[in-house]
Amino acid sequence: MGLGAVGLIGTGLQLYGGIREGLANKAAADSAANMQKYNAQIELRRKHMIEQRGKRASILQAESASRKKSSLTAKLGASGAVLQTGTPLDILGAQAVESEKENLGIGYDTQVAASQAESQAGMHELQADIYTKKGKNLMYGQFINTGTSLLSGFGK
Repeated sequence: MGLGAVGLIGTGLQLYGGIREGLANKAAADSAANMQKYNAQIELRRKHMIEQRGKRASILQAESASRKKSSLTAKLGASGAVLQTGTPLDILGAQAVESEKENLGIGYDTQVAASQAESQAGMHELQADIYTKKGKNLMYGQFINTGTSLLSGFGK
């Protein structure tokens, strides 16, 4: 085997190594992108769970408020108070307002938490896109570097 054959084999190995390195860079970036996509799916599932928990908490709070109202009405009625006017009516009204505020607070907290989970999912999707583009750029950059090295080697 002559020196020309050895040089040709060396050039072929250099080309093969450069291509493999470019493909490995892309595979690593694709793996990171897939992990980010998975994380985005987890966040969307978390958002759904938050919404379900919030609905359930709102229902439970409304049921509790109804029991409190019934209990308060019964106690006021047992005391002989007239429920349609005056202080007893004010007490019932204030209780109803507080119960509604509490329920609205549960709804608001649920919306905020669900929105945060959805935003986090969007951030994971964005990061996945960045990794995908980075992988392609690294791969093409390695191909260009390998090609440049080969061409400069032929020029000597």
